[in-house]
Amino acid sequence: MNNSYRSLLTLSGVMVTLAIGLLCAPVGSARTLAHGGLPIAGATYAGRTSSGERVTIRIASNRSNGSESGTLHVACAAAGADLRTTDGAFTARWKGGGDAATGVFDVGTVRGHLDALSAGCAGGRFNAKLTSPSVRVSTVRYGPDALKPMPMSMPMPKSMFNMNGAMQDFWSQDVRQPCSDCYIVGIVPNFVYPDGKVANYNTGAMMHHIVLFDDSARDVSCPSWPQRIMASGNERTDITLPRGYGYYVGAGERWTLLAELMNMSMRTQHVEPQLTYYWVPASQHLHPVTPLWLDENECGNSLYSIPKGSSDSVWHYTVPASIAGPIVSIGGHVHDYGTHISLTDTTTHTLICDSRAGYGMNMAYMKNIESMSGCTGTPVATIHAGDVLSLNSFYTSPIAESDVMGIMVAYVATHQK
Repeated sequence: MNNSYRSLLTLSGVMVTLAIGLLCAPVGSARTLAHGGLPIAGATYAGRTSSGERVTIRIASNRSNGSESGTLHVACAAAGADLRTTDGAFTARWKGGGDAATGVFDVGTVRGHLDALSAGCAGGRFNAKLTSPSVRVSTVRYGPDALKPMPMSMPMPKSMFNMNGAMQDFWSQDVRQPCSDCYIVGIVPNFVYPDGKVANYNTGAMMHHIVLFDDSARDVSCPSWPQRIMASGNERTDITLPRGYGYYVGAGERWTLLAELMNMSMRTQHVEPQLTYYWVPASQHLHPVTPLWLDENECGNSLYSIPKGSSDSVWHYTVPASIAGPIVSIGGHVHDYGTHISLTDTTTHTLICDSRAGYGMNMAYMKNIESMSGCTGTPVATIHAGDVLSLNSFYTSPIAESDVMGIMVAYVATHQK
């Protein structure tokens, strides 16, 4: 294992863009996701209502303010409804007046409620999945990894935060890629058992982080390291890139996956990090994006200390010419007790994005951190060579901590393949 990889062993995850969010500064066409993710731009979703009616949703375009627009059709109705979403949730309005449906996207799926449209067109719950022939889907599991039981001598924690457990690192080299000579437009991370059941705090397992590397390229902010493509903490934040943008995967690339996983049970558990990729062939000629990793402990192990109470840790980064350009997606990662993390361009006095932590909505997380918001747009903001960026990580902790993190990752359209 080379020195670059050794320094990454304690890196905790971040996932780059979209998730369950609360607030983002209205910079240009930026938007913040408050739900599971935006639909894939230009794609088609198809499914049925609880009464058996066919439902089709077609996503048309990326509007100038960054929102997604489209139409919803029901087989029993002659006309359709227009929908528009800026955060993953939508209300579709029937052509001619009135609301027809509500729903929430989760990148590759959508679910919601459809109103009764007429006497012969019943409403009810509906579910639809991505069916667009132009967007391919590949789900890749990395593992299985055998997690050793938590030691019997380990004391139980006083609260659900900072759960004790047996932490193990797993390295997978030359891992499977979802495609070649293609653009990735969306990624949904997960953590599962071999039978597909989701692993989380409520099953005694935690995906502390995974980090995916391209060994054939150099990282922008840490050039001695391989390029960090994406990452995820246990909050499992989705990626969805705006229409017209994608992460290019070339032929012959070699990828490595680092997974740091925790077992909080007294038995061996076999688990698998899982990534569902949404991608299109390179013939679609999207604008390529480059990941920019920003970290309170940049090029170290990402860990730093905070005092008891409220704190704001600050780190500055000067933009090199190689990464100058429009940011089209950005999100953050903090640990438990973290409230939010923001990135500001101090040169232009622009708040680029404020990524906020979510707690207490999903019982599987047992009140631990379960989401991070993100910002996406065309662009969110544009950074220039020489601009000084300020990364601010905010915590409110009942105790002093020595191993928290504050990370943001931006996708920048550098227009270089």
